[in-house]
Amino acid sequence: MRAVLMAGGSGTRLRPLTCDLPKPMVPILNRPIAEHIINLLKNIKLGRLLLLYITYLM
Repeated sequence: MRAVLMAGGSGTRLRPLTCDLPKPMVPILNRPIAEHIINLLKNIKLGRLLLLYITYLM
C-alpha cells in the first residue's frame, strides 16, 4: 500500500499557531500533526510514503 501525505497551505484558520510554524508542524499533544499521521500510517504496514510539502511565499 502507498500513501501521499499532502501538507500545504498557509494555515490562515490556525493562526496564531501558524505564524511561526508550518501547518504540519503545529503540535497536538506535544507532537507535530504530521508525526501523528505518519505513525498511524506505520501501524497499517504502509509500503511507501510520499510527503508533499508546499510552501507559500508571503
